[in-house]
Amino acid sequence: MEITPELIILAFDDCIAYIYGNDDRREYQHRDDDKVARSWIEKGATLTICMAVFCKQLEWMAENGRERPTCLSVFDENIESAIHRIRGDYLEPWELNLSRWKARVLCWKKNPSSWKENMFGPPPDSPDTQTPKSVLVDTGVSK
Repeated sequence: MEITPELIILAFDDCIAYIYGNDDRREYQHRDDDKVARSWIEKGATLTICMAVFCKQLEWMAENGRERPTCLSVFDENIESAIHRIRGDYLEPWELNLSRWKARVLCWKKNPSSWKENMFGPPPDSPDTQTPKSVLVDTGVSK
């Protein structure tokens, strides 16, 4: 079966309904879901990988009192990691470090007060930031 963004989005919504209950199913997909799903397919994601990640992460989120996510991009790091694991790839230390920076910046974008300046230096929007330039570009903080 050919994987499509629509199948990934449907699987995401089905996993939300399974874990959180049918009443918590999303009414509409997020505007970026199609783009995110396409990028996962290009990187080698399968429907099985996506469903495994969705169920595992959503279950953890529900057990820890987290609200259900509203968009696929919440799982970018998890999907990429699962693809590498299935392929038998490994991440070089510098790639792992960039992944951590990206996660920090995405968290900061949602909640700027979460930035730990004593650990990571000035925030990403500061001219003195220590955040790698490629991460700033990837996360849309700079061009």
